[in-house]
Amino acid sequence: MMVRTAVLALTVGAALIGTANAQSDLVKRGDYLVNGILTCGNCHSPKGPPAAIAGKDFSGGLSWDEPPFKVTAPNITPDKESGIGTWTDAQIKTLMRTGIRPNDVHVAMIMPTGFYHVMTDRDLDAVVAYLRTLKPVSNKVADPIYKMPQLEIVIPGWRESVHRKHDERQGQERLLSRHDRALHGVPHTHGKG
Repeated sequence: MMVRTAVLALTVGAALIGTANAQSDLVKRGDYLVNGILTCGNCHSPKGPPAAIAGKDFSGGLSWDEPPFKVTAPNITPDKESGIGTWTDAQIKTLMRTGIRPNDVHVAMIMPTGFYHVMTDRDLDAVVAYLRTLKPVSNKVADPIYKMPQLEIVIPGWRESVHRKHDERQGQERLLSRHDRALHGVPHTHGKG
């Protein structure tokens, strides 16, 4: 009985370590995307001389007063009162892919959601995983004022290009699958490949 318990404990421990490592890799990828490629902190972190205000990273930052809107980049820390702490992962991904907030209001056009269409689902998962690790910071920014309807601006051809590349990969995988079955004598599965 004791041996079974020990084996079970080791198995569960190994599974948890594997999950933690995968999660850690996802968070590392998210860190790279959020702080490198996407540069979220450039807009979502408050600034003061000479740089971002220490301890306030991602808690809301730059403001714009332009003809279409008057907005401040919102708090994207997991703070439940002033940030995205009550948002689901799906709601964060929806905002990034469509520009639509959980309250069905479109974000200001200054948010480059049109560029995020090329992000893979795994990269979106990584961004969300990283944002979940941030320290919650209470910092309520002013509500946006929209002076005209806000639209998502998508770079022409990007959606088609991404979908075409996805379809091409799917076709290559089906061809490889047929080739593998032919080489290794695996019976043909009707309706697939």
